[in-house]
Amino acid sequence: MDYFIQKRKVFLMDENKINPIPANEPEAEQELPADEKVVTEDSEVIEQNDESTVQETEEEVVSEESTQNDETETEDADYFSEEAEPEFIVEEAPAPKKKKSKGAIALLVILVALLLAATVFFVSVIMKSTASQRIDHDEIAVTVGDDEITVGEYLYWFAYVDAYYYNYYSYYYSQIPEEQIKSDTLNQLAHTSALYNKAVAAGYELSDEDKAQIDENMQGYTQAAEASSVSVDDYVAKNFGKGYTLEMLRTYLEKQAVAYKYYEDVMTGIEDDFKKSDVEDNVEKAYNANKSMYDLADVVYCYFDATDENAEKNANAVVAAIKGGKSFEDAIKAVKGDAESISDSLTGLYKDAISANFNEEAAEWIFEINADGNYVNGKGAATTLEAGGVVYVLYANNAPARNSFIPVSLDFVQINVSTDDSIKSEDELKLQAKSKANTLFAEFEKTDKTAEAFAEFAQKANADESGLVKALSEKDIVADGSHDGAVEKWMAEEGRKAGDYALVEGEDGAYYIVFMTAVSENPVWYNSVFNSLLQAELKAWEDEFIAGYEDKIVSDDEVINNAVTAFKQISANAQ
Repeated sequence: MDYFIQKRKVFLMDENKINPIPANEPEAEQELPADEKVVTEDSEVIEQNDESTVQETEEEVVSEESTQNDETETEDADYFSEEAEPEFIVEEAPAPKKKKSKGAIALLVILVALLLAATVFFVSVIMKSTASQRIDHDEIAVTVGDDEITVGEYLYWFAYVDAYYYNYYSYYYSQIPEEQIKSDTLNQLAHTSALYNKAVAAGYELSDEDKAQIDENMQGYTQAAEASSVSVDDYVAKNFGKGYTLEMLRTYLEKQAVAYKYYEDVMTGIEDDFKKSDVEDNVEKAYNANKSMYDLADVVYCYFDATDENAEKNANAVVAAIKGGKSFEDAIKAVKGDAESISDSLTGLYKDAISANFNEEAAEWIFEINADGNYVNGKGAATTLEAGGVVYVLYANNAPARNSFIPVSLDFVQINVSTDDSIKSEDELKLQAKSKANTLFAEFEKTDKTAEAFAEFAQKANADESGLVKALSEKDIVADGSHDGAVEKWMAEEGRKAGDYALVEGEDGAYYIVFMTAVSENPVWYNSVFNSLLQAELKAWEDEFIAGYEDKIVSDDEVINNAVTAFKQISANAQ
């Protein structure tokens, strides 16, 4: 079965990219995913003499920030984009020990992204440190039971945590308490240590392939040393402090890798066992118990300025007209004359999104459930409410319903029409884009038409010098009106499967060469409930695991505080 589960947020590492980044490598700029419109028809080439008319309509709606654990996500990623690379630093700090007991610690605190970037802190920023800022990394900073964790290892993880907050919350980074970063670092390394011990006890060890990957990544330090015109040993001694060696870094990476392999196997085992259970029945029961979490509203509304003395009267008149048999639009026109200028929609939104971004009272009315488990306000129901200086009329087209959209994943090449009409007419520019699209489509059809072939084709197309061709990839998207209508029509056709492709003329004027990389076997609501249940199973294991270690953590706060102070000082010096 294809569950389209959001993969667990492993707190360890990506085996294919285990640091470090050379000091002279520029920091990549991180791009936020952008909503892209897509469209398609059949896999027939569009005739070059066809006329294309385009009308793009953008409708402003309440932004949906649903708190559903496993809502489908759209990722528009340029084939050549890279994760932003953060930086890291350390400094000197001796100190006596102070015992400290930590509370419950969250196993999945840090995303994989941390582990893809932060070692650059060790490589680039420390290059600017002075002798007085270096510390002895062999000093013990934390103990977890019988395990002693050095300052070097603590700061290794501090780099990841700090990088995570900096990269993903950069605008609010200055507002994040330093104690939170320290605490998350402590939790992270404590869990790594505990998982590593479990892995070793279970006989886990690095494969030759794992070792080769680590060797390859360690070459980054050699490259950094060469860029600085010093030997690797001198580079490490100069930039990481007295007693710090390249082998220490290798040790951290190896420990990380072994712990990750064990954790991933445990999580996979739990997931496999869960899939073998009575999943269908459990999902249905969980849905019925919390249906308002998973259903979508189908409600429209109109509004009147509350400063108008007739606002409430007009709102009540609209409701009365609806109850008298008029449609929502006709009821508004009967009172106000113009329905479009004062009406909008909440259709397709979840309860949490409506409550957070529109009005909590409205959300409660829309999703009210009676003792029998049925929605109270179904088709044709209407009410008024006042909030924020506005009097609203809510009208239910239908009761809330399950999100039955089928998620799909698409790779596509978008060919835009040039807007430079200084030389050619608009019609000529459209024909030019159509010709380009047909030419590219013909090139793809010469391949073996696999996902890999399309990815390679897309990379090549993305390099087009005109700037009008863009290769994108979107995962777990649905035909909910957020993409170009032609593309959504194509992707929602019955029988659509992975491997399907087409050249589509979009309603927005662009042309799309689309390749379907995946199609879920289940709708969004099912995937969301399933994932919630699975996450509960995973969390149960995590909670039990944590319980065995939370009282065994002892940190030397003075050593840690001094080291972190050094981190901040060197970071400031590197600006």
